[in-house]
Amino acid sequence: MGKFIALLSLLGIATFVVAQEQDPVPTDWQFGVQAYSFRKFSFFDTVEKSAALGLKSIEMYPGQKVGGALTGGTGHSMDADLRKAVKEKLNEHQMRIAAYGVVNAKDEAGWRKIFEFAKEMEIGTVIIEPPEAQLATVSKFCDEFKINAAIHNHAKPSKWWDPKTVKTALEKLSKRVGICPDIGHWTRSGLNIAECIKAMEGRILAVHLKDVVLDPEKGKGHHEWVALGKGTANVAGVMAEMLRQKFKGPVSIEHEGHANDPYLPIKQSVRFVRENVHLSPEKLAAGEAKRGDQTLDIADISKGLDPLKDAVWTGEPKTDAPKPAKDDLTKDYSNLVNSKGKATASAKGYPNESSDKAFDGDSKTKYCVLAAPVWLQYTFPDGAQKEIAAYTICSGNDAPERDPKDWKLLGSTDGEKFEVLDERKDEKFKGRHQKRLFKIKKPGAYSVYRLDIAQNAGKQERTQLSEIELLVKKK
Repeated sequence: MGKFIALLSLLGIATFVVAQEQDPVPTDWQFGVQAYSFRKFSFFDTVEKSAALGLKSIEMYPGQKVGGALTGGTGHSMDADLRKAVKEKLNEHQMRIAAYGVVNAKDEAGWRKIFEFAKEMEIGTVIIEPPEAQLATVSKFCDEFKINAAIHNHAKPSKWWDPKTVKTALEKLSKRVGICPDIGHWTRSGLNIAECIKAMEGRILAVHLKDVVLDPEKGKGHHEWVALGKGTANVAGVMAEMLRQKFKGPVSIEHEGHANDPYLPIKQSVRFVRENVHLSPEKLAAGEAKRGDQTLDIADISKGLDPLKDAVWTGEPKTDAPKPAKDDLTKDYSNLVNSKGKATASAKGYPNESSDKAFDGDSKTKYCVLAAPVWLQYTFPDGAQKEIAAYTICSGNDAPERDPKDWKLLGSTDGEKFEVLDERKDEKFKGRHQKRLFKIKKPGAYSVYRLDIAQNAGKQERTQLSEIELLVKKK
């Protein structure tokens, strides 16, 4: 069974669809992901992944690679060019940086630099974990720049692990200085996190939602980070209290586990919040929350695929390695692709370089995307099942390193279960706009044909091609 099928099974797909046009999470929550969750990826990747989940906010942390061909990391030390590139990337996906942290400074000049950066980037909250002696300086800048600062906690015995300590420290400071509870670390510290949220009412300016499984038999320090609702943390109880308090501020999901591939637990965490935020505080507090690793919406699964990594199939039966394809003419074939069919892809292409450009019959246009692996597919009108004998791929107009190199052609009758029809390894295109024909040894009738590109020629982030044809023999 392929990865996509396994994912559907894992998420517990039901047989009916529930449309979700609008995010049910209150807009006041500025709901998003702490970018540290994707620390092995670039900030641009994080934006792409967050956008695929329908999120509009993100919490930046200092030091993440910006991405693309740019050199440098995120944070208040970015130069003007990097700041401009980050703004453009956010605007492309209609996203904003709701919070920035965890960040600290050594002196007043350092704090001013942080607040000036936050103002320029229109960031409303900075997340901090400073020595107590610096809080007066932070408070002064909060009022000057009209930007909030929220004290973050790590687990016991860190300085701010106990909310009572934070509450005492905040007594003589601006109301713009408050707390950013990390409920995962509060759980590790043995605190009743729902009661802690209640006790800090009025001073909570941001929240890190995180869940953890503790292993008391192995002793202190043994834990596993998991998706919200699957661990020890009383996430539902915290949400109940946030709703009761009519909380306003950045709410960031943070997942410290699975650093190399955190997308699925983050997706499940996003779902947990969306599935339960409409429940009453009483029901949430009573433990009536739904699990986040299940869904009633099969369309949401497709929409929420990781745009940079998912849709790579594994576990198909091995087939004999095909002989290297040779250049060939298509005069003996007819192309079944037309404008009435539907083109889709695992990742959105650049402006005017979307997936439909790969099926428009024009080799001068192309599909180009900041993603590898990536898949794109064509669905015949009205679900008609067609048996093709061959297919072509035409290379793009530039950058040979973006050409497909390793791929599979998949077929499906329902858009869910796919069969491998053809597999190619180490393929090379000799030039630009080169059309190459590939014959299918064991054809079948399918309504959906998907090209699953596992790797491009340059092992780089961008993948492109100008055209795909699905061919039948002329009579």
